[in-house]
Amino acid sequence: MMAHPEHLDGIRRELTEVLGECPEEGYRLPYDRLRDVPYTLACITEALRLHPSVPKNAKRCVKDTLLVPSEPNPTNLPPIQIYKGEMTGWSDWVMARLPEVWGADCEEYRPSRFLDPATEDEEGRMGTKQYSQWQQHMFNGGPRMCLGMNLANFEALSIVAAIVPLFDIHWARADQGQTASWPPKYLPSITLPSEPYQVEFRRRTR
Repeated sequence: MMAHPEHLDGIRRELTEVLGECPEEGYRLPYDRLRDVPYTLACITEALRLHPSVPKNAKRCVKDTLLVPSEPNPTNLPPIQIYKGEMTGWSDWVMARLPEVWGADCEEYRPSRFLDPATEDEEGRMGTKQYSQWQQHMFNGGPRMCLGMNLANFEALSIVAAIVPLFDIHWARADQGQTASWPPKYLPSITLPSEPYQVEFRRRTR
């Protein structure tokens, strides 16, 4: 989101429309307003799509299993036989960058892909667009769906609501102590930690 400041102004407008003028200490987003800020949520979800917290995973098969691709199946993948004891893995980081999954603009940061034009009201506001949990897989799916998904989204929304209206956010310069290069380098792990980097927060004039 820091790399796309044009979306930060949209977040600020939405928060003001929904919660009123921003107080000096920033917004304190109530949990029951989680679905009332779809544009802000779309910005966070799009960031998670491209940079999932758990970018890869693997499981060991406990019994012979035939994986049958669900419809639609644009690449015409055949069923895959996996035998007991074999390992199978996947990468949400890679899936986010597959045109057959997310379209030709899959590598672009485009929050509008998570807004549903069919829900647009007279003021131009749109609701959140839902995809299959196997496509929008940042929190896993099925019986392994992350139990903390709603809490994680609320925490992210709360932080954005508290900080973005009050500060302009920039990648820090070398003379401000920046030692990393853009984009940040990820470290290999089951989660997706980044190398340390510096960010400049500049208080916005009211």
